[in-house]
Amino acid sequence: MTTTEEKKDGTLSPQHISDVEEDKTTVADIEEDKTTFSEPIDISPALDKRITRKLDIRLMPWLFGLWLLAFIDRSNIGNARIDGLAEDLKLDANKFNIALAVFYVPYICYDVPSNLVIKYFRAGFYLPSLLIAWGVVSMCTGFVKSYTGLLVARFFLGLAEGGLLGGMLVYLSMFYRRHQMMFRITLFYCAAPLSGAFGGLLATGLAQIHSGGYNGWVSPMHLPP
Repeated sequence: MTTTEEKKDGTLSPQHISDVEEDKTTVADIEEDKTTFSEPIDISPALDKRITRKLDIRLMPWLFGLWLLAFIDRSNIGNARIDGLAEDLKLDANKFNIALAVFYVPYICYDVPSNLVIKYFRAGFYLPSLLIAWGVVSMCTGFVKSYTGLLVARFFLGLAEGGLLGGMLVYLSMFYRRHQMMFRITLFYCAAPLSGAFGGLLATGLAQIHSGGYNGWVSPMHLPP
């Protein structure tokens, strides 16, 4: 019986029925053998250790250095004040404190929204974008000529740094398991106390640079990243 005759009569030949059952069996076998992301992947302990060590060598030094520069960036305005920032921009104590506080307003406000933005943008692109914005704003901070310019620069500097921590944590989670994250986060958090040890030394050396009509405080402001 042909296919046209089967459609008219509404009946199926034994050969057609056999082909359909064979197709169902093949699909069932494929679905049964399909691997999902929820299933654990068996990796030998030696291979897992090698992979983790390579990730530590390639990722952690960069993240450690970025977090170190981030904390130096938060304290370099104090070093710049010692080197003549307050005199050049005619800042009294109140204006200087306001300039300090302006940095943390966008820093705190953008922290949580930044973590939501990462869901729609890949962390591999989002984090470098923040670093580029941070570098551009840090460069522009050294060219301010007034109190208003300092406030604007500090505001955008805090905005650029606001999503840095969340971006780093998401970036780490792309490579490490949950039980491995704590030790790695602890490592790059150790950069915070080190910034107090090296920030002053770097600022002292950079403050000796005088060029282009700028005083020594400009160089520490250009430090990060």
